[in-house]
Amino acid sequence: MSSNYGPIGSSNTGSYCVAGIAGTYPASAIAGQTGCVATYACYTSSAKTVGTGTQVMSYGTAAGSAANTLDVQMITNIYDTANQLAGSGASTFTISSAGVPSLTRFEMLVAASGMTLNIVGQ
Repeated sequence: MSSNYGPIGSSNTGSYCVAGIAGTYPASAIAGQTGCVATYACYTSSAKTVGTGTQVMSYGTAAGSAANTLDVQMITNIYDTANQLAGSGASTFTISSAGVPSLTRFEMLVAASGMTLNIVGQ
């Protein structure tokens, strides 16, 4: 992670999200640390005329399963215009003692029309 490259927004089909304040990653991390990286206002397009809700990107850290490693989980929660959770995603990276990250887990949760889909990969 680098504190020099904070997220400023994202664009996907049917979704254009802009950070209210440019997000920041921590300069360093230790086990047990958590924080908010960025909060985005989301719209249907770059015209920013129709709001669709918000996205909140955060992180959490834990001691890795191997000696001298750190697990960093990046979490994105997606809220609709009524501020109800509509979906979430998380990626866990294990950082080696040399500072090398490797993807160790990902998870996606989508809730729509009373149904929930949860996909996990390791």
